[in-house]
Amino acid sequence: MSEASPASNKKAFNPLLVLVMLVLAAVVLAVAWNRINSPAVAGRGVDYDRTLNSLGLGAPVENQLDAAYTDGDQDLVADPPADAASLRDPEVLRFSFLNDEASGVDPAVWQPLLDAVSQATGRSVEYANVATNEAQLRALRDGELDITAFNTGSVPHAVNAAGFVPVAGPSVGGELASYKMLILAKADSDIKMIEDLRGKRVALTRYGSNSGYKAPLVILKDFGLAPERDYDFAFSGGHDKSIAGLAGSILDADAVAVASDLYAAAIERGDVKEGQLRVVYESEPFPRAAFGMPHDLEPELAQTIAQTLLAFELSGTSLQTQFADGDGFAPLSYKDGFALVRRIDNAVGSKHEIAPTGSESIN
Repeated sequence: MSEASPASNKKAFNPLLVLVMLVLAAVVLAVAWNRINSPAVAGRGVDYDRTLNSLGLGAPVENQLDAAYTDGDQDLVADPPADAASLRDPEVLRFSFLNDEASGVDPAVWQPLLDAVSQATGRSVEYANVATNEAQLRALRDGELDITAFNTGSVPHAVNAAGFVPVAGPSVGGELASYKMLILAKADSDIKMIEDLRGKRVALTRYGSNSGYKAPLVILKDFGLAPERDYDFAFSGGHDKSIAGLAGSILDADAVAVASDLYAAAIERGDVKEGQLRVVYESEPFPRAAFGMPHDLEPELAQTIAQTLLAFELSGTSLQTQFADGDGFAPLSYKDGFALVRRIDNAVGSKHEIAPTGSESIN
């Protein structure tokens, strides 16, 4: 038997195997590079379900009128109590605008409207200082407010949990004033449509905001984009901060979600130049706010107050400082006008409940 040569003990060179190994190595490096450099958080060990739950998107709800109220006419607003003894007919009417924490408005500017209501009803009207949104909801529910206004995102909460009956909103040119949720990007960026936000960072304003938080989360989800799976997000602390921060490149974000009226105001003030930012998405219109009364106010008194609001003209009054582009108030339909707001609240799991005394609201 012959002895094997040394060459026969070596493995033959296989170029195909080497090529496969090189391809696999390239794929591994590409995945690693993508995970390190992608602005989206997906794939970095984040608990995605926990993120959805923290934002409310993981636990949608179906809000409706509290069991304490009835809605016989199916307008989604509480009916007056059937028992006349349960109706309220106060001699002194108490008014509040949003809440002092949110509005930052001197109560004195409202005096012309308070005087008009007083003259129409023959009753004294006092301004009520309400510190927080929760305190405002409790005061309305408990009969401590007779005329009030809620910002857009809080209206369904007030209707369902506190028996609020919206009757009017600010008007511009005789028409109900509205705003839209905008998603903005820099005009020179590669973000031209909402789908281009995939893998980008979007700045929200603060928890509870309708156009700066709830609406963008839901609308992005409608387009198949979910937070921390398809895009990263951060909080700026406010609409003005989002707009100026993006325009000035001092905000760590590729796009921002803000209210259109606040964006227009920022342009007018010179915080951002016309054309400096691009509108990537524009939502359906939202009513700016809703003025109304509790459901248990005596019907004739409630009607007089509503008529006074709708007939009131801002021109020549101190209220022009509050509604710079407005001229008065226009009637609104809660069922139709706030349909998108209700859908958004349900989608983000915003339960229409009133927290115990001492709790703070995020709205």
